[in-house]
Amino acid sequence: MLSASYTGLKLLLMRHGEAEMGRGMLDHARRLTAGGAAEVRRVAAELAKGGHLPKLGVASDSSRTKDTASSANLEWPAQAVEWRFEPSLYLAGLTKIQAVLAKIDAKQYPVVLLLGHNPRS
Repeated sequence: MLSASYTGLKLLLMRHGEAEMGRGMLDHARRLTAGGAAEVRRVAAELAKGGHLPKLGVASDSSRTKDTASSANLEWPAQAVEWRFEPSLYLAGLTKIQAVLAKIDAKQYPVVLLLGHNPRS
């Protein structure tokens, strides 16, 4: 459950696009595949078409989330979305995610896209 500090904030959730398998590289350095970039562009176009353009995007600082942000930006008006890349969000649990979201001013950023990773068990 989100706390009351998120009142007025519309939160969009999205997973990064398909990434390379990562053989011989650190997980954090994995990049999007061409197919993953195309997936992201389709989703970003649908969000814009539906009137769900974020003012702020928040993601970990992994290569694949940065690639996802760049791909999404291709479908959105220039400089429409400000991005923040938070190292603490890399494979973060709920507590870390809530801490990042709690710092966002909903009046300045009424629509926020939280770009995440697959949860690990």
